[in-house]
Amino acid sequence: VFASHTRNVEDEFLDALAQNGGVLWLSIYSGFLLDRGLATYDDYLQQIAYVKDRIWEDHVALWTDFHGLPTAQCVQWLQRISQLNDLESRIVDRFGSAFAQKFFYDNSMRILQSNLH
Repeated sequence: VFASHTRNVEDEFLDALAQNGGVLWLSIYSGFLLDRGLATYDDYLQQIAYVKDRIWEDHVALWTDFHGLPTAQCVQWLQRISQLNDLESRIVDRFGSAFAQKFFYDNSMRILQSNLH
């Protein structure tokens, strides 16, 4: 169960997103994961796993919000761009390198390339 934040979406939205070939970018903002306190890597990885399992790995990607999000509200140990290397290692360990490539790059590029002509 994730936070009751108004920007979090219901499963029906996720299903429709996948049917339309879209991507859900998962923010590292703790407020999307927990109603209070700072989220951990495990909280973020649990969210990734939920979305990946619900709508498949082609429809989920990283969204950092580093430009504008106060770093004190980011997932613990993901408050600097240099810490993304550790996140990548954890994602590779849990989900494999093929998924990591999609999560960090391929899925976002597919959407950008198909919509920016």
